[in-house]
Amino acid sequence: MLDLGDLLSYWPMSFRQQQIAVFVGTILVISGLFAAGVWLIARRLTTEATLQTALLMARQVEIALADSLRDRPGPPASVRQS
Repeated sequence: MLDLGDLLSYWPMSFRQQQIAVFVGTILVISGLFAAGVWLIARRLTTEATLQTALLMARQVEIALADSLRDRPGPPASVRQS
């Protein structure tokens, strides 16, 4: 199995090329970490928004049910006892 030293010996690089490679690698790692953070936050916000929507819908159903029970019409006048 090749180690890093063997791998780099196949492609000799100048010091300047090594600096550029390290810089590009660092940028890629930082960008990847940033993208992972944004993805995790977006996933969390989506989950939270879904839960908030479900709670809002349940509350609206509760209000509609309470209104329908409160506004139920009484029995017809001919059935009422005097």
